[in-house]
Amino acid sequence: MEDDWIPVEWEHRTDLRHFQNGIITVHRTVSPHYPEVRYAVRDGPRNCLSVDGEWEYEPLPSERDAEHYRRFRFMTFEDAVAAAEAQR
Repeated sequence: MEDDWIPVEWEHRTDLRHFQNGIITVHRTVSPHYPEVRYAVRDGPRNCLSVDGEWEYEPLPSERDAEHYRRFRFMTFEDAVAAAEAQR
């Protein structure tokens, strides 16, 4: 049964003065808009980090397009963590 479970969210507690909710999370994501697993870096429920290092509002899934996924999904877990660490 344990083999059926995979981690899908990681968090790192940060200085509360820097971020709205104080926690940056890395999420494992899948979507019909791309073929493989990708990763999103979030600060709270609506802030998402772009691959260019800019925080922006993340729209609802039904409002996202291919450009959004290109800009806000990291190809590897390591890239997402590095981007999150750079924000600390």
